[in-house]
Amino acid sequence: MSADPGEIAFRAHPRVDGTLLYQRYYLMGFDRVARLELESLPRASLLARTVGGRVRLASRLRRVRAKVPWRRPETDTGLTGRYVARIGARTIRFAIDARDSSPIHDPEILEWSDVYFKANAWPELDYDDRVHPIVNGNGILSWRRIERLRALRGSRRDVDVAFVSRLWGGIEHNVRLFETLARLDCRVELQALIPRDADTAALAKPIDRLRAAGVPVGTRALSPDELWRTLAGARLVVLRPGAHLCVPWRTLDLLCMGACILLDSPFRPVWPEPLLPGVHYVDAGVQRPPDGSVAPTSEYEKIHAVIEKALADNDLQDEVRAANARYFDDHAAPERVAGYVLQTLEAGV
Repeated sequence: MSADPGEIAFRAHPRVDGTLLYQRYYLMGFDRVARLELESLPRASLLARTVGGRVRLASRLRRVRAKVPWRRPETDTGLTGRYVARIGARTIRFAIDARDSSPIHDPEILEWSDVYFKANAWPELDYDDRVHPIVNGNGILSWRRIERLRALRGSRRDVDVAFVSRLWGGIEHNVRLFETLARLDCRVELQALIPRDADTAALAKPIDRLRAAGVPVGTRALSPDELWRTLAGARLVVLRPGAHLCVPWRTLDLLCMGACILLDSPFRPVWPEPLLPGVHYVDAGVQRPPDGSVAPTSEYEKIHAVIEKALADNDLQDEVRAANARYFDDHAAPERVAGYVLQTLEAGV
């Protein structure tokens, strides 16, 4: 990267909605490695002192305003953000698509862009040559929260396996994971969470199954600190792909805290620096259909043997934890992601 990091302008849509948070992680990084300008955010957002705080405040203002019927504005998504970089004599238009799903939903932004970064790009799909993968930034993280996560790397682990998950994005698969883990003969921490806006009637049968299996089911949202303490106290942390088989935001939390991750199956999206089985996670080997539907029963039967083997290998757990902490610091921290963007832009691709 050149000595002069250049300037980056984020061109928020004047009516951007609460999904502005999907750009927050990238903006925090750009603010560290370049001269950043935020365009079209509400004036009230200037009350926050940091870039991350301004984005969070602007997102909250939009959410509140949208609840007032007579003042409800027309909104535009912030899932794909437009940016303009000025590096030396060059002006480069680029976009960051932070959607969970793999297709390009904003072809007009792609056409506008010289370079287009996609957080959940599947390598087997045929994208435009301008499309490049990028880490899926977690919009709830701030610099302070990142440091809190780093401080959890040396946590005492009193639980063998932890799995905390909301019931959405493949509910039947999620329920089967909980039922399978509930049968483990070890110290297990399980929590199934019902999203606030969920159709509880539609979830009645899954909830009954979970309770029959002994899985706690709750509607109270866990605070980030409460969630992170629970996960940091486990030797193995089970993680599943999110909606549309995306890499969920929680992945960054677990990498940052140096957790030993157990994935039910490898992620379909691949980041610029791939997450590798046996290095960054333990692969439970569940073969799910590409559409994200439930796997055959025999696939879930693999999980117990994989967990028993991993729990018996303390060296493996320590190596995965150390690799994940290094991965976050070297490749996934906001300033590292921003540096990757600038390097890609400078390469002239």
